[in-house]
Order: sequence, then C-alpha cells, then structure tokens
Amino acid sequence: MIKSMKVKFKYATLLAVLSLMAASCQKETFVDSPNAQIQQSVSIRNVTYTIDGATMHTTIMGDIQWREFVDWLFALAEEGHQVRFRNECYYNNQQNGKDVVTYSTTDKKKANNWAAEMTENGYEVTIEYDRTTGLYTCTAIK
Repeated sequence: MIKSMKVKFKYATLLAVLSLMAASCQKETFVDSPNAQIQQSVSIRNVTYTIDGATMHTTIMGDIQWREFVDWLFALAEEGHQVRFRNECYYNNQQNGKDVVTYSTTDKKKANNWAAEMTENGYEVTIEYDRTTGLYTCTAIK
C-alpha cells in the first residue's frame, strides 16, 4: 500500500514538473495599464547546461538575462571548462538524425551570437576555447 502511494506520488510530481516546464516555454505579454497601447513581450527560456559533466537547469527571463547567461558560459569555456547548453523550449532529444554544425572564429562576439542563435533553433551547443590560438569552436548538434 505504501509502495503504491510512493509510485503515485512520483508520477504526480513528474507530471507537475513537466507541466511547469511546458508553461515556462511560453511567451508572456504584460500590459502596464488597462489603457496602455504598448505591450512588452518577455522571452522565457528553460535551459539545461553542463559544466565539466555536471548538468544543471535554470529558467531565464528576458533577452538581457539570456545574453548575460551565454556570456558567462563563454567565460567558463575561456577558463578551460567543458561547456554545453540547450534551450529546452526548442530542443528535442528524441530526434533520429544527427545534424552537426561547427563554427570557428577568433571573434568572441560572433561566436557568442552564433551559439545563442543555434540554441534558439533547437540545437545543443558545445563551446570550446583554445587559449594559444584564441579560437572559439562551437559545435551545434540537433
């Protein structure tokens, strides 16, 4: 009886978590007042990222926080850490084919923009940095 209740509780908890993840992928629209003509959209990103094999999750609100997060991941890669990340709102790990795209540049801003854009297109991105050459190599896998 108790074991059955534990299994039901685990399933209910899993369902609640999955529901929250699905809701976090939606865009929200805010209106300042009932008569306001301007609406603002806030992008919500549910991100899974791995640093040196440790996988973590976070929810990021808005484009500024997203840019800061991607900058932080690049800083970790520059320090020699193994970095990988994906936007769960677009990523589908059940896909059969493997589409691999690699981008290399010494321009950090270009590499950063490319990596952020690829995650928005459903890719999981790995960032590598070569200290001797200053080369950023970003690999996107879908």
